[in-house]
Amino acid sequence: MKQMLEKNPIDENLKNTDPLKWTGLMNNYNESVEEIIFKELIYI
Repeated sequence: MKQMLEKNPIDENLKNTDPLKWTGLMNNYNESVEEIIFKELIYI
């Protein structure tokens, strides 16, 4: 997750101005990270 946020940072001001969009982006990153982990560690 840390590497994903370093490559594609999400502005912390977004958390204060548009919390639903920020939550959606964070959930999207979380799902992407889980998918990568499942693909690389479990299905190989």
